[in-house]
Amino acid sequence: MSTSHLAALTGLSLGSVSDHLRVLLDSGVVTKRRSGREVLYWRTALGATLADATADPPARHRPTDQG
Repeated sequence: MSTSHLAALTGLSLGSVSDHLRVLLDSGVVTKRRSGREVLYWRTALGATLADATADPPARHRPTDQG
C-alpha cells in the first residue's frame, strides 16, 4: 500500500504514517518499492509471521472461561 492509502485507512497523518513505516523498514518488517510516482510498502516474511502470530495466538495463551 502507499503511504497515503495507509493514512486514509488508519486516520493518521501522512507524517505519522511515514514515521511508523521508517521504524518498520529499519526493523525488517516491511519493504518498499517505487511504482511510478508512488512508493508502495509490503510485509516481509518476518512481518507476515509477526502479523499471523498476533492475529491468532496459540490456544495456551487465550483466556478461558474457567479463569
